[in-house]
Formats: sequence, structure tokens, C-alpha cells
Amino acid sequence: MRSNAPLVTSIVVAIITLGLIFSWSIGAFTQDAGPCAEDIQTVCPGIQPGGGKLSGCLKENASKLSRGCKIHLIKIARQVEQVGQACEDDIATLCASAGDKKAEVMQCLQSNEAKLTPGCKSSLAGAMGN
Repeated sequence: MRSNAPLVTSIVVAIITLGLIFSWSIGAFTQDAGPCAEDIQTVCPGIQPGGGKLSGCLKENASKLSRGCKIHLIKIARQVEQVGQACEDDIATLCASAGDKKAEVMQCLQSNEAKLTPGCKSSLAGAMGN
């Protein structure tokens, strides 16, 4: 029986690259690091969230992360993807000036919460743990 470890590691690297580069998701992630808390202390000691440093460390060390942490990262990436899909129109309408700066897009969505479509608002609240 072949091990799926290389595949899982590749998936985690892709997820970190595509999803967790959102600085807001790293902020939400570190507030509830759950099964990754120990991994962060062991693999990325002293690295504070923000600016992509923590996500970069996790990406570089994806093969060293625990199975529980990898699963947690996959869940977060799915939330990021859901917010992106649910809020696509809101981002285009309300946050076009933010461009590709993900942290600015998130800040724009939060500051325009009253104007968001119900689907976006719900997805955003779910991702932020509200």
C-alpha cells in the first residue's frame, strides 16, 4: 500500500499558497489555531502573523505539519474559497479599488457590511467565526 503523504503535503502547500496568503485568514486562523498551535510553536517559532511570514513558514514546512493541522488548513482554505465565491459581486461593486490586496479587500468587506448581499454577509460571518 502506497502512502498518501506526498499527495497530502502537495495539497496543503497548494492550499496555503492559494488560500492562506489572505492575511485576514491568517489572523482568523491564529485566533483559533486549534490543532496547528503546537505545529506553529514547533515549526515556526516566534513568527507573528501578518505580512505573509507565518503562511510562508507553514508552506515551507508543510511536510512537517501534523495531520490534524493539515486538515485544519484545508477547512480554512475552503472557507476562504467560499467567501471569495459568495462575495465576488460585492467585491467587484464595493471593493474594486482594493485591487488584488487581499487584506484591503477583507477590510473593505467588513467596513461595508451593511451593504453586503445576504450570501456574502453570511459567508463572511461564518469564516470569521461569528
